[in-house]
Amino acid sequence: MTIKIYFTVLSFLYFSSIAVGQENLVLNGSFEKIDSCPLNGSEIYLANPWTTATIEGTPDLYHTCGKSIGTSVPKHTRYSYQWPKTGDAYSGLNVYYSGNNPNNEMLKGSLKTILKSKIYYIEFYISPKVEDDPEDIPCYVEGIGLSLSKIDSIFHPFTGEPIPIQPTIYNNGIIIKDSANWTRVSGCTKGNGEKNIYIGNFKSNKNTLVDPLCHTSYPNSAYYYIDDIGVYEFNPLPDTIYLCKGESKQIGSKFLDGTYLWNSGERDSVITIDGTGKYIVNVQMENCILSDTVIVLDPEAILADQDNTFMLCKDEKIKLEVPINGIFQWSTGEQSKTIYVSKSGEYTFEVINECGIFSKTFTIAIQECDCHLYTPNIFSPNGDNLNDKFELISNCNLPIKILSFEIYNRWGELMYRVHDFDPNMIHWDGKVKGNEVPPGVYVWNVVYEYHIDSNVLQKNQSGDVTLFR
Repeated sequence: MTIKIYFTVLSFLYFSSIAVGQENLVLNGSFEKIDSCPLNGSEIYLANPWTTATIEGTPDLYHTCGKSIGTSVPKHTRYSYQWPKTGDAYSGLNVYYSGNNPNNEMLKGSLKTILKSKIYYIEFYISPKVEDDPEDIPCYVEGIGLSLSKIDSIFHPFTGEPIPIQPTIYNNGIIIKDSANWTRVSGCTKGNGEKNIYIGNFKSNKNTLVDPLCHTSYPNSAYYYIDDIGVYEFNPLPDTIYLCKGESKQIGSKFLDGTYLWNSGERDSVITIDGTGKYIVNVQMENCILSDTVIVLDPEAILADQDNTFMLCKDEKIKLEVPINGIFQWSTGEQSKTIYVSKSGEYTFEVINECGIFSKTFTIAIQECDCHLYTPNIFSPNGDNLNDKFELISNCNLPIKILSFEIYNRWGELMYRVHDFDPNMIHWDGKVKGNEVPPGVYVWNVVYEYHIDSNVLQKNQSGDVTLFR
C-alpha cells in the first residue's frame, strides 16, 4: 500500500542543530529479550510483552537457544530453515487456513509510550515458512499487516473473519513468496494516542488474495515468520535554530535507510548551512515521503526588528518580552523571558545565548487615553434645525470605532441599530422605518473600541435621552 505524507514537524526552540538517533518505540521489537528459552510451540509469551490476540491459536517463538527442534533457529523442523532478520529470535503465526476450521493467529505487543499527534514510520519483516515436507504444496498469501491501536484486548475467534480493527499498514494485493529472505512491510501514520500493536491477517479468508497453487491441496494453511517490528517518530530537525553572525552550521540527521532531498537541492542526510531562512527536507522511506522543516534565525536581526517604544495608558500594564532564547537579566532584577510594567521609564534586558550577549532597552511613556462618548440628554426632531438629531460625540484623539449602537423604547423594543461605524456618522432622526416615534424617554447602549499602539481597548456605555416634538 502506497502512503505519501507531507508533514511539517514544529516543536520548541533548540540550540542544538543535530537531532538524536531514532528510537524504536516497540517493546522487544525483535523478540530478543526472553524469560527463558522456548521448548514448545505457542510460547510467544516468553518474549514479554508479546502475547496472543486469538482465543485458541497462539503464535510461536523461535530462538537460537530453542530447546527443541520445533523452536530452534535456524532449523526447527526437518525442512523449515530461516535465520532471524537480526539478532537471535523471531516469531511465527498462521495467517490463513483453507479448511473448515480457520485458525488464523494474531500477535499482540506494546509500545514504550503512547503515540502523540506526530508522524511515525512503521515497519516489520515477514518471510513465509518452507513446508516441512518438500512434497507438500506451499501456501502464500497477502493481507498481513500491523495495526496501532488504543484497544487493550481483542480476541480473534477462529471464524475466518477479520477482527474489528483496521490495519495501519499491510501488504495489500502483494503475495509474498520469498522464503529465503525477509520482506519489509512499511508505511507511515499520524499518532492519536495508540499504545498497542496487533500483527496478523486483517482480512477474512474469503477476501484474502491467495496463490492459486495453495488450493491444489486441501486443507492448506499459510504460515509466516515475523521479525524486527519498528515504530519510529519522524523528527530529524528542531523547530527553530539560531545561526550566529559569520558562522556555518550542520543541520539534519540520518533517519534509518531513507533517501533525502532538501529544498536547497542537496541529497545528504546532514547539510551545512550559512544563511537564515526555511530549510525543508523530504525523506523517502519506501512507501512514504516524510517532510520536516527548520527555521534558521539570526538573533541580532530579530532584536533589530523589535519595536522598543510604547505608549501606556494610566493604571494599565504592558508585557515586555525578550524575542530570543537564552539566559535573561532585566534592569528590574527579574530573570524571566517576559515582564509586566505599569510605570513610565526605560527597561533594559540582557540575554546570553550561544551567539553571544545581546541587550535592548524599551522606553515606556504614560498618556491619558480614557476615551468617552457623549450624547445630548434631550433632542427635538421637529425640523427646526435645532437638536433635530441624536448623535454621539467623542472626546478621544485616538482611532475609535463603534462596534454597536442601539436605542430602545421603554418597553424594550429596538428603535435604532448600527454596527461598525465611525462615531461621527451616527445620527438618529427619531424615526423607525420612516415613521416618527412618539415623544418619551429612550435608552441607548454603545460598544466601542480604540487603539493605543498595538493595544485594543473596548468599552461599553449606556444612558437615556428624552425625545420631544
